[in-house]
Amino acid sequence: ELIDTEAKQVTALCADAKGLVIATSNPGSVGRVAARFSAKGTLVCKPLDATQSAHWGTIKIDAQIPTGTGVTVETRSGNLAEATDDTWSNWSKAARVTSGYMAIGSPAARFLQYRLTLTSKGKTTPTVGAVKVIYQVGNLPPQVSGVQVTASAEKTPSKVFRQVEIKAGDPNKDALQFDVEYLRQGSANWIRLAENLKAPKYNWDTRTVPDGVYTLRVTASDAAANIPAAALRAARLSENLIVDNTPPTCGKMSAKAGATTVAIAATFRDKFSRIVEMAYTVDSGKTYTPVLPADGICDNTTESVRFTTVALRKGPRCITLRVKDELGNTLYVPLDVTVGK
Repeated sequence: ELIDTEAKQVTALCADAKGLVIATSNPGSVGRVAARFSAKGTLVCKPLDATQSAHWGTIKIDAQIPTGTGVTVETRSGNLAEATDDTWSNWSKAARVTSGYMAIGSPAARFLQYRLTLTSKGKTTPTVGAVKVIYQVGNLPPQVSGVQVTASAEKTPSKVFRQVEIKAGDPNKDALQFDVEYLRQGSANWIRLAENLKAPKYNWDTRTVPDGVYTLRVTASDAAANIPAAALRAARLSENLIVDNTPPTCGKMSAKAGATTVAIAATFRDKFSRIVEMAYTVDSGKTYTPVLPADGICDNTTESVRFTTVALRKGPRCITLRVKDELGNTLYVPLDVTVGK
């Protein structure tokens, strides 16, 4: 590139002993491009963003500097994206560019600019190919934004396996590892389920713990990407979850056989989960007839039922009640009766 102009067109070129004469339009102008290199040229880079306050270490400039030419570098820093003399530090003292890493004297800040000044005696020019800036930002703690616990679709039976999904990130883009712990309601002691997980998920077999109400705590650590003294952690609790792998129980129960039907009354209880379904079948049939609780709705952990079966053949019969809680735990209660006795 010989010259930078705002004109839209260069309409004429004329070479003479002193260089190149140009004419432009939009806007119109006449100028000369000298046959020599300029004595001085300056490049100021756009502000470099470290995304947070950084310690600016060194700068390495790949340059070709022939005899009779020179390159110097200056730096300044600030915490606003728009570089202004009012908010940024002063330019550092101009330093002659060498082949190695040069110390940056500007104070710690989020943004940095460098200014290169190239000089020439006219016959040759220095060139700069690349600039590398080395800096160090402070470590920031991980962020755990969510802990979700659902029935696992990967295991059978799924109701006893809980999939723990972790939503987390790190402002420094550090790789994270996770610890998972649980606290049973009524206990003061956290118990570790897993540690140093590299993937943000864990499949928990709840058959390994008693039924109860639990809270999970997930702790994220960036220790793998930092020295021990700088490693940071962050934790988040899950919502309370119910572990219930025990079917409902049957309390007081009665069955009175008539000429063609059987009248049944019973009470069922579940310690932690709501009872959601009650039904019966006759003589180990595959078809179950649903029944409603006495109050007409399955809305509690204790439900009472009173119903009369459909008409049955006379003789010995086995009526089996099936009761399910909301986690799928199922109770079967068989009753031997004689119809039409």
